[in-house]
Amino acid sequence: MLKIIGSLIVIFSSTGIGLKLCSKLYQQNNELMSIKKSIIYLRGEIEYNITNLSDALYDISDKIAEPLGSTYRIIAHEIQEKPDKTLGEIWKQNILNNFRPCILNVNQIERFSDFGKSLGFLDKSMQVNNINLFLIYLDDEINENLTKQKTNCKLYKYLGFMGGLLIVLIFI
Repeated sequence: MLKIIGSLIVIFSSTGIGLKLCSKLYQQNNELMSIKKSIIYLRGEIEYNITNLSDALYDISDKIAEPLGSTYRIIAHEIQEKPDKTLGEIWKQNILNNFRPCILNVNQIERFSDFGKSLGFLDKSMQVNNINLFLIYLDDEINENLTKQKTNCKLYKYLGFMGGLLIVLIFI
């Protein structure tokens, strides 16, 4: 009886590991979609409302889920409070500090933090062009993630279950 309970625990836990890895891909894709949504809002604020960047970030922070909303709020506040620092420095510092615990990989976070360098000091059309370029990058990342999600999720689930079954068979 004890062997059966132990075997079920091993199988369920290894299957859970596979499901957790699959869940990580879904969460990463949701965070990329949230970033894309916020950048589209930012493009609209810059292109059509013609607001300054701190006001635009305040407006966007109310529409976006956390941790991105609070990050934008902090960036907007620091832009107003610290005029001696450049927007690129403020953006990079806050993105790198606030996105450490998130699901995005290091390259995606680095690219998002570098995006802030192109904001604030260029004219409106150049900022919109840089935003459009970043949106193309985000679309590529999202499509790549969806491809990974389709291929790897099944693999993670089956390998988790089969790995647990293999461990049980080896130890019995």
